[in-house]
Amino acid sequence: MKNVVLGILAHVDAGKTTLTEGILLKTGVIKRLGRVDSGDAFLDNDAIERERGITIFSKQACFDTDHTHFDLLDTPGHVDFSAEMERALQVLDYAILVVSGADDIFGHTITLWQMLRQYKIPTFIFVNKMDRADKTREEILRVLKAELCDSCVDFKDNRLNEAVWEEIAALSADEAVIEAFLSDCSLPDAIIKKLIIDRKIFPVYFGSALKTEGIEYLLEGIDKYTEGTTGNEKCTGARVFKITRDSKGNRLTHVKVTSGQINVKDELFEGEKVNQIRIYNGEKYEAVNSVEAGRLCVLTGFENTYSGQGIGALTDTDLCLIEPVLEYDFIVPDGISVRQVYSDIKKLEEELPELRIIRNDETEQIKIKIMGQVQIEVLTRIIKDRFNFVPEFGTGRIAYKETVLSSAVGVGHFEPLRHYAEAHIKIEPNKRGQGITVSADCSEDKLGKNWQRLIMTHLAEKQPRGVLGGYPLTDVHLTVINGKAHTKHTEGGDFRQATYRAVRQGLMEASSVLLEPYYNFRLDIPLDMVGRAMTDIEKMHGTMNPPQTTTERAVITGYAPVYTMRDYQINVNAYTHGKGSLTVSFRGYEECHNQDDILFARGYNPDEDNYNPSSSVFCAHGSGYIVPWYDVKKYMHVQDAEEKEIEQISAPVKTADFSYTIDTEEIDSILNKTFNANSNTGKRAFTKKKAPAPVYKSSHTVNTKKDKLLIVDGYNVIFAWKELKELAEQNLDSAKDRLISILSNYQGISDTSIMLVFDGYKVKNGSGSNVTLENITVVYTKEDETADKYIEQFTKNNSSRYRITVVTSDGLIQLITRGHDCFILSSRDFEKLVNEALSDFREKYNL
Repeated sequence: MKNVVLGILAHVDAGKTTLTEGILLKTGVIKRLGRVDSGDAFLDNDAIERERGITIFSKQACFDTDHTHFDLLDTPGHVDFSAEMERALQVLDYAILVVSGADDIFGHTITLWQMLRQYKIPTFIFVNKMDRADKTREEILRVLKAELCDSCVDFKDNRLNEAVWEEIAALSADEAVIEAFLSDCSLPDAIIKKLIIDRKIFPVYFGSALKTEGIEYLLEGIDKYTEGTTGNEKCTGARVFKITRDSKGNRLTHVKVTSGQINVKDELFEGEKVNQIRIYNGEKYEAVNSVEAGRLCVLTGFENTYSGQGIGALTDTDLCLIEPVLEYDFIVPDGISVRQVYSDIKKLEEELPELRIIRNDETEQIKIKIMGQVQIEVLTRIIKDRFNFVPEFGTGRIAYKETVLSSAVGVGHFEPLRHYAEAHIKIEPNKRGQGITVSADCSEDKLGKNWQRLIMTHLAEKQPRGVLGGYPLTDVHLTVINGKAHTKHTEGGDFRQATYRAVRQGLMEASSVLLEPYYNFRLDIPLDMVGRAMTDIEKMHGTMNPPQTTTERAVITGYAPVYTMRDYQINVNAYTHGKGSLTVSFRGYEECHNQDDILFARGYNPDEDNYNPSSSVFCAHGSGYIVPWYDVKKYMHVQDAEEKEIEQISAPVKTADFSYTIDTEEIDSILNKTFNANSNTGKRAFTKKKAPAPVYKSSHTVNTKKDKLLIVDGYNVIFAWKELKELAEQNLDSAKDRLISILSNYQGISDTSIMLVFDGYKVKNGSGSNVTLENITVVYTKEDETADKYIEQFTKNNSSRYRITVVTSDGLIQLITRGHDCFILSSRDFEKLVNEALSDFREKYNL
C-alpha cells in the first residue's frame, strides 16, 4: 500500500472541516459526522477551537482507501492563522482545495492557490455546498478557470469520457500525450497521474460535505490518481514541520519521513536520540517502534529542532512564512518578573509561527507582532492555561519596516584600548519580500577567512534597525568586502561591534524608504454602491482593478495599505446594510503611503539611538575617542576601490566642498539683526566659535541653550502647500511673497529665527544674494548651486552654534541634515504647525 500525505485547505467557512469529517466517516474512522459549530469535530479538539468554532492548529488524521494509506492534515482557514497552514505545505504530497459553490472565489482562496503553486503541490479541487449553490457546475467551472487556472478539469465523478480526455490532452501541451489520445481516443491512468503531479491539470469534484454527497467520488479520485512513497530507500531523511507541547509539557517534534525509516533510540542529532515515536489520529496517538517513509509522526526527545529543519539526507527548507502585520505592547501584571515572562512566552514562537515576541533591552518592554485580533484572544487563553496569568495588550500598531533604495558601503571601526576590529560592509537593495541575505566577497589577503565568517555570523544573528524610524531593516543584501584584524588585540566581540557599526554607518549614507504591509482585497457589493466603494478605496490609497459586474452585483479587487483598510469591513457592513463582503489576504510590504506623517509621529533620531550606534571608536595616545558616522571614512585603516565607486552614487555628504556667496560672519550678522528685531531685551549677538574637532566626543549631543533657527526649503514648501502651489501656477513671485509674509507672522509669535532658501542655480551668472525681508533672512543660491547643497553645507558647519530645524520633504536632505544634528519637519507638517500657531494666536487675542 502506498503512503500519501494529503492536506485540506480552504477559506474560512468554505466547509473544510466538514469535508474532513465526511472523509473520515466514509472511510470508517468515525461513526458519526461531527460539526465545528457543535464543538464535536474529530480534529478541532482544542478547547479554544471548540469555543470559537474555527480551526486554529493543523491536525493529523489517518484513513485508508483501497490502495492508499493517507495521513491527512486539516489546516486553518482563518487568515490570522495562515502561517500555521503554510508550514504544513512543506510536507504535503497532494492537497485538496475546498471552494464554496454558494459563494464567489474569495481573496484568501486565491492566496492559497498561489502558495500551492509556490510549493509546487499537486492539487484536487472540491466544490462544496452544491446543495446551496445558485450556479450550475458549468458556470462554477468557468469561474474556477478564470480565477484560479484554465487547467481546472471537471472529472465528472470519475466517469471520464472522450471529451474530458481530449481536454486533458490539449491542456497538457505534450506531443506524447496528444498522440496517446489520438491513437485510442482515451488516456491511461498513468498519464493522468503524471499530469496531476506536474500540475498541468487540476481535477475538480462537486458535492456537499454536510450531506456527504460527492465525497465518495473524491476519495475514489485521490486513491486512483495519486502516487505515493514506497519506502524502499535505505538512507534516512525527514522534514520537521511543526513544534508543539503535549498536556504534560513534553516537547513534540512533528516530522514527515521522506526516505528510509526512523526507529526508537535512533540518534538523529549528536547527543540526542528518539525517545518515543507517536502516530496521531485526532487527539489520540499510538506509540510505535519505527515509522516508514511517506508517513507523518511525532518524535520526543529533542529540544533544539525547528520548523523547516531537514534531518539526515534533507537540507533545511527556506520557509517564506506570512509576516505578522500588527504590533502590540504586552503588559505584564504587577508582581511578575518581566524577564521571566519573556523567557517563558518566547518559547511560544516555535509553536505559533505567526507570532513574533520582542523585548526592548533598554526599557524591558515586551512587544508582540501578530496577524490580527483573533490571535490576541487565542494567545491570551494559551498564556492563562500554561503560565497562570492573564496579560493585557496595548493598542495595536502597524508593524513598519525599512529598506534601502540605493547601494552604499558602510564602515565600522572598534578600537578602544587593547581591542581592534574594522569591517566594511556593502549594502544593496534586495527584491521585495526577500529579507536580509548575507555573503562575502573579500580576499583572504585582506582579511582572514575565520574573521570573515565571524562577521557574517554577526550579520545574521541580529536584524538591523533602519535609520528613518528605527524600524526593522529588510530586503537588503549585505556583503563583507573588506576589514582588518590585529594579531594580538582582536577578540570576537570586537568584530560584533565593528560589524553593527558598519551596517549602521552605511544606512546613514544610503537612501532609505519606509515600508508598510499591504492587503490584497476582494470587495463584493451591490451594483448601485460601486461609486461609494471606489471613492473609499481611493481615500485609502488603494489600487484597484476595473469592477467586474453582473446585473445586481459588483466585485472590486486590488490592494491597499493595512493601515487604511484593517477596519473597513465595519464600513462595508454599514453602507451595504449587511449585503456586502470584504475579504483580505496579506500581500507583502510596499513603500509607505504616508511616510512623512509616520516618521514625524515616531520622532526617531538615529544619532540618539545608543543601542544602534553609527559612529566608530578609534584610539590615540592610549585612550579611545568617538568619530561620528559622517566623518568616519576619513579615519579608516583600510580602503578599497569599490567603496569609492559606491560613495560617488550614494554618499552626497562626501562630495566636494562648495563655495557660498555668504560667509559665516555675514550669516551671523543677518541672524543677529533678525533676533534683535523680534526681541524685547535689546542686543543678542552671536559670538563666532571655533569649529569643534570632528572627534573626541559625539556631535549629536543636543545643547538646549543654543538659539533656535528654522531653515525653510522655499520651493519645496511652495509646491507642497495647496494655497501657495495654486498661486505659483499663476505667478511664482506672488507665491514667494506670500510665503515670506506667512513666515514673518510665524516668526513674530514664535521663539524661532527663520532663514528661507531658494534655488538660484539656473540663474545664468548668478552670484547669489541674501536680503532681509519682513525680518526674514532670504537666501538665493548662486549659479549651479541648489538650495539642497546650501542647506546641507550650512547645517554641517553651524549645527554646533544653532539648534536647527530644517523644513523640507526631500528625503535625501532630511537624512543628511538629520545626521548634522538637525530636527526635521516635512513641508506638510510645517503647514499644520504654522496654521495651528496662527489660529491659537488669533484666539488668544480675540483677533
